[in-house]
Amino acid sequence: MHSSGTTGLPKPISHSQTYPLIYAACHRFPEQNEPFRYQVSTLPLYHVRISSICIPNSDVAFQGFGLLAPTLSLSIGLPFILPPAAVIPTGKSTLAMLRSSGARYLLSVPSILEDILRIPGKTGLEALQQLEVIAIGGAAMKENVGAELVANRVNLLNHWGK
Repeated sequence: MHSSGTTGLPKPISHSQTYPLIYAACHRFPEQNEPFRYQVSTLPLYHVRISSICIPNSDVAFQGFGLLAPTLSLSIGLPFILPPAAVIPTGKSTLAMLRSSGARYLLSVPSILEDILRIPGKTGLEALQQLEVIAIGGAAMKENVGAELVANRVNLLNHWGK
């Protein structure tokens, strides 16, 4: 993996093969009486950030938000859907993945949520309201977009920053 390059040139980041399972163990979901429904992720698998939320008494731990979908699949069996590698995700393509899969979870960046919210009519908003959780990260969300989503009872989980 490598960093995104937001603070300079991208830097290589090494991890052991146990990293994905340790990372997945940091996320808690309620007990399920039936199998998990799909999660859709628009995140690049290399996306890395620095955090200390997973390892107690640690100053820093590297986490890859883009790896969250596959690690949740490995650890708790939450299946995931990624867009085709040749496709740059948009609001419309993400909405199509949500509809075709019946997904209950979305992992994405704020610009995709804003794009979905701005789809004419209420179809984008209604689709977001049906999701159990939308984890957002990679950048700060515009305050007015976040306020509109929360006012319309969209369940957001900030997965960005400390």
